[in-house]
Amino acid sequence: MPSRDDILRQAGTSFEPVPGVVIPARPASATTALSELAYAQITGNVTGIVGTTFGTGTTIVTAPATVFAATAILVHFFTPLVRVNAVQPIDFHVAEGATDLGLIAQYDTTVASNGIPLSGDLRIVPTAGSHTYSIVARVGGGSGSVFAGTGGVGATAPAFIRITQ
Repeated sequence: MPSRDDILRQAGTSFEPVPGVVIPARPASATTALSELAYAQITGNVTGIVGTTFGTGTTIVTAPATVFAATAILVHFFTPLVRVNAVQPIDFHVAEGATDLGLIAQYDTTVASNGIPLSGDLRIVPTAGSHTYSIVARVGGGSGSVFAGTGGVGATAPAFIRITQ
């Protein structure tokens, strides 16, 4: 009888193990899951995003202050729907206070008022100590919106920031 680690080949209408060939075990490090270090969500829409620079952008969601070691982290952002009322891009940046740490996602529409779900990841290496990260949105022109809800049956999902390591 074949074991779950055997490679099988077809033999007529059934399958049999290929002699001497087994699937190698996965190394322990490959099964290590990411640890969630911080999470925050919004359950209401953010409308009227009109700032065209990072400095005049709108804060969408802010993670709680978290103490980090000086090792890499992954900042993840998700929104179930983003929309711009002009044929212009909307950019999402990771921020620490007034410092722009980088572009995490962008939606560049070719049709005004079109919308899509959007997510992005940015890997950063913070200094050891407490840090507070936010997602800031800015538009190329017009006005943008981020849609979020409480989730559940028939409801829009929350928009969120998640920090993992």
